[in-house]
Amino acid sequence: MDNKTHKKDTKAKILCAAEKIFAEKGYHNTSLRDITSSAEVNIAAVNYHFGSKEKLFKELLKKRLNPINDIRMKLLEQIINKADSSNSLPDLREILKSFFDPVMDLMEKEQNSRQFIVILGAILHHPDLKLKKIFIQIIRPVAESYFKCICRALPEIDPEIILIRVQFALGVFHHGMNMLNRPFDKEDKVLNMLHGTIPENKIFKREIIDFMIKGIKGQ
Repeated sequence: MDNKTHKKDTKAKILCAAEKIFAEKGYHNTSLRDITSSAEVNIAAVNYHFGSKEKLFKELLKKRLNPINDIRMKLLEQIINKADSSNSLPDLREILKSFFDPVMDLMEKEQNSRQFIVILGAILHHPDLKLKKIFIQIIRPVAESYFKCICRALPEIDPEIILIRVQFALGVFHHGMNMLNRPFDKEDKVLNMLHGTIPENKIFKREIIDFMIKGIKGQ
């Protein structure tokens, strides 16, 4: 193994361990020693590749979000071009699917992706603005483009009302992400309701988009 490959493998091991530990213990309760112990590397390796725990956390978010955001922006561009060419409004269902489907696809394809969903939930619900600012810095261009497109799709609704409803939709989506792949008990409906489980992922994908469309439209 040459030196470049070794460095790349070490960095990947640190990121993988960090995602696991951050999901289990939370950012504030995780030390660099926790991460290095799990990754089986020394502190010097973390300092070399990332410089600090905060920079490591930011790199982890970028590693997960950038590929998703690239897909989102390509899909959104297609939706906008379609609306422009037909002189029509962008379709809200297509907009929402292009934003949420890449995340759901990741959840279905990669088992460890659930850890990242847990981390995102912690960012959104923790009072520490430092983590939110890191997240917002990465997601801002995408979020602004999507909000603009949703407002264009619903010109009859005040943008301030759309903003509130989109926030509700994001909350619903994150809760739904935590439901995916949990064991489903066909006999115990109350357990499924309170524990948050669903029979099939494809049913979830269809129903949550329908639910969010009606919520954003105020139907």
